[in-house]
Amino acid sequence: MTGQQAAELARTRQPLPEGERLSVIMLYYSVRGIYRSYEAKELTLEQAKRAKQDALREYDSLALSERCHIEDARRWSEICRVLNKAEKCGCEYCKEVARIFDGRQRMSKLA
Repeated sequence: MTGQQAAELARTRQPLPEGERLSVIMLYYSVRGIYRSYEAKELTLEQAKRAKQDALREYDSLALSERCHIEDARRWSEICRVLNKAEKCGCEYCKEVARIFDGRQRMSKLA
């Protein structure tokens, strides 16, 4: 779900689907609160617009962090898979590298 889609759900008071990422959940509730504050005349239209823009900007930053984290997790999963294979059927150097990566051996033993 995009930030604009989450903001639209909040504006129209539709429920947020379950299982959404943290960035979407935070944006949804932020925008919902902004609309409620505007309707209660706690915010002017300009303040509400600015607050919504700020919330969307924060969403973009958090969504990027989430995507990077997911990609890092995938990458490390693949690295671990390859290192596990090296541990089982690689040369002694490959096995040592695998032990260093998973923390069973300190790098100082290489020197």
